[in-house]
Amino acid sequence: MIEFSADTLADLPDLFTNEETPFKNRLIQLHLFSFQADWFICEYNPAWQNFYGMMVFRNDFKNARWGYFTLPELEELSKVTEIHWNKNFIPRAVKDLKPLVVKFKGIQRIYC
Repeated sequence: MIEFSADTLADLPDLFTNEETPFKNRLIQLHLFSFQADWFICEYNPAWQNFYGMMVFRNDFKNARWGYFTLPELEELSKVTEIHWNKNFIPRAVKDLKPLVVKFKGIQRIYC
């Protein structure tokens, strides 16, 4: 289960806040990662428990996808694979993400 601090989700911009902002200039607020995927979160709606952000599968930033995903979906997924919250992530624009390859539990991973 992913455990956020009380203020973490409350501090995220509401859904559709950055709708007019070009993708490369959108501000990534949170970074979650698992063995095969990364979620870069921009917005959140607490009533729907719905996130909006960029999803990267198997470290393939070239084919990253923007979309919606819910907290319950992530919690369900965390039952079959570990999902971690990168608490050291510093919010930045998508264009400023600089992948860094490191090893995590013997597996090569990309962190930003």
